[in-house]
Amino acid sequence: MTRNFETGTAKKLSRRFHIENIKTSRLVDNHQLSIAGAKSKNQFATAWSLIPRMLLGVHGNRPRVGTFNTPWNAPSNPLYAMPELKFIPDTLSDLMDKRAIELYNEAKNTNKRLAVMWSGGIDSTAVLVSLLKNIPSNEHDIIEVILTTSSIYENFIFYSKHIDKKLKQQHYVHVKLNLEFLDRYILLHGDPADCLFGPNMPSDNNQTVQNYQASGSHLQPHSPDTIKVKHPLLSVYKFSFDWNEWYYNKIVHTLNEHQQQDYVSTVSDFWWWNYFNFKWEFSCQRPFFYMRLSDDKDGVPLYKKPIPEAYQRQFAKNTFFNTDKFQQWSYTNLKTLIPRDVSKHKIDVKRYVYEFDRNEIYFATKTKVGTKSPSWALQGTSLLENDSPFYYDKDWIGYKMSKETALLRASARMLMDRYAG
Repeated sequence: MTRNFETGTAKKLSRRFHIENIKTSRLVDNHQLSIAGAKSKNQFATAWSLIPRMLLGVHGNRPRVGTFNTPWNAPSNPLYAMPELKFIPDTLSDLMDKRAIELYNEAKNTNKRLAVMWSGGIDSTAVLVSLLKNIPSNEHDIIEVILTTSSIYENFIFYSKHIDKKLKQQHYVHVKLNLEFLDRYILLHGDPADCLFGPNMPSDNNQTVQNYQASGSHLQPHSPDTIKVKHPLLSVYKFSFDWNEWYYNKIVHTLNEHQQQDYVSTVSDFWWWNYFNFKWEFSCQRPFFYMRLSDDKDGVPLYKKPIPEAYQRQFAKNTFFNTDKFQQWSYTNLKTLIPRDVSKHKIDVKRYVYEFDRNEIYFATKTKVGTKSPSWALQGTSLLENDSPFYYDKDWIGYKMSKETALLRASARMLMDRYAG
């Protein structure tokens, strides 16, 4: 009797442990909600599990401002708080240059190197250009490039001219994002730029993008009638409510609370706000999600090791685009960021790259493409298990459904079942 009671108590404590961890987490991977087994009875929970499928490249989404009721109501990280939204006169080129010099001085002062995650795409290329342009050429050995074969393929001319035999390189799968690495490097990446420029991507499998591009995005105010997400799963689940109106109202509610409903007023503005408010935090911290799925040198998965708060603060401070000025520039130029002609998407940052390398073909034809996530590289080397952690606690320690058995699944299901939409 005593042993059974103790066993039951231990299970309750363990489940409570997961529930509290999820409620204070840094990230909950919404793509794995189907594993929690909480889809059929609670229609709002099922509807919630569809949201990350609409926002390209996001696993966790939580608001930086405004009330956004989620199944766990985990707080937004203040390290990535939204600044005051105001108009500024700065050009993107000036901001890029100033940021590069700032990070170069930070590296010199802390005796660290600048490691750039380079995908070959527009944003990471711009980050690398800012360093090459503003750091004296005789000090370029402070720069290291983290890449894969896909990176080279995507932007071979740039690689040949500016990286090959000129900069030190590391293959992505060989990088261990542990405390030792963070002690030696300032890690830079271009991910948050998508949140600055809005999701104007000509992706054939992105129904969200197709929809708002076809809806006369700059001429008509947004409303549930003009914002209709036609995801294939919507035809599978039979909701007793209008999913589009439910989702639209959740987003607009945050706009109204932050008093942005007048300025953020079109369909394209609406999708910009989705990224800018709800995806920013994940985009900035994405390396913690992807680059800690392999094992450390001692054989322990990196996601099982904490990232102390001081390291998290330093990482946030040095994340290239995570500054007030970059975000205010985005807000200032919102009405021109998402053009009708998708070839002109990110034209300002493409021009910044062009002025450095003079690659007319890249400038004229390069568009945003759906690059495979770095986890594909890890899967190719058999370093990655079938699933990633379902959630990461406040110290960025990950917990997997497959490893935590029924307790974690039950904890997630309990939070989902209590979700009221």
